[in-house]
Amino acid sequence: MDLEERVKQLEEKLARLEQSISQPLIGGPGRTVQGSRIQLTDNAGKVLAELKPDPTGTGLAIHSGNNESVVLLHNGKHGPQLQFVRRDGKGSILLGIDPKGLPQLIFAHKGNEPTVIIGGANGAPGFMMYDRAGRPRCTINLDASGTPSIGLMGPTGEMRMIIATESDGRPKTTLFDKKGNPRVCLSEHPQGDPALQLWGDGGKGTVMLTVSKGGPGVSLSDSDHCPRVLLSLQQEGQPALFFFNDEQQIRVMLGCDEEIHGLRVFDSHQKVRVAASVDADERPTVGIFDADEQARLRMTMKRDSHPGLSLHDENGRTLLTVGGTTGGQGLVLSDSNGKVRAIVGVLNGEPAITLVDENKETLFRAP
Repeated sequence: MDLEERVKQLEEKLARLEQSISQPLIGGPGRTVQGSRIQLTDNAGKVLAELKPDPTGTGLAIHSGNNESVVLLHNGKHGPQLQFVRRDGKGSILLGIDPKGLPQLIFAHKGNEPTVIIGGANGAPGFMMYDRAGRPRCTINLDASGTPSIGLMGPTGEMRMIIATESDGRPKTTLFDKKGNPRVCLSEHPQGDPALQLWGDGGKGTVMLTVSKGGPGVSLSDSDHCPRVLLSLQQEGQPALFFFNDEQQIRVMLGCDEEIHGLRVFDSHQKVRVAASVDADERPTVGIFDADEQARLRMTMKRDSHPGLSLHDENGRTLLTVGGTTGGQGLVLSDSNGKVRAIVGVLNGEPAITLVDENKETLFRAP
């Protein structure tokens, strides 16, 4: 090949190269390439798709033929997003990654206000529904441990009801007032017993109704959530009423069983100091006890309806007895060993006195 042929061949290659450079990057009629964006148009010049950067990233918009909707694919500082939008503003769908890196799917109605949000928080999925005013009204969530819950909100977005389970699967339903304070809670105790709890205004004072294996019970608590009154049925079915102080110590108990119906009063050391009861034979008794729960004074009504009073020492020995019988009334005095030493009384209308020694031998008698 001579020099003239080589020059001619190079000129042809150069012409083809110039022609290639003069063509758009994306060839074909009606298609253009610009430095800041790429547009896809139809034969009439209508934009069907557009790829361009924006201040937060890069986006691709795909328009419908009738220009009523658009599909947006965007990747920027908020992560990747895919959005379906109606141009009349009557609805949209957004699939993306939120700023915390969690996936979410958002359904919106007119005005692009969220209607439903499906997403995740703290590594757990969630579902939220909104009313047409854009206010949240219902949530369905799983926490990080997989525990489910359903929340229902009022018209101003405040939580009014939560249906959930504890981490061990026990169900729980809580109702709230407009201030967000719990007012009613229906739950299951760890032992499997159902419980209904009621709170006063601001969470002050509670009432709890439970049903255990032994029977039902009702407790009343003060504003510090300390139980102060408990009404229950014992395991054998006997009712009992307890009163507590602010240190949750029992101070008064009222109850009954097959043998005794009575009242007990406790000191701060949980020792019985006063007891009043009626036994199975319908005999009432009142006892006053010392710090060691030893009876020191006892009042009772005998079967014949005659009253009696007795005083006792710290060892339980009787020191004095006052009482009556069908024939009269009397006073009996005993020594420190509990042995009767003197009897003073009225028998059949006549006064009488008897003194005896420790061996029960009469020392004096009148008349």
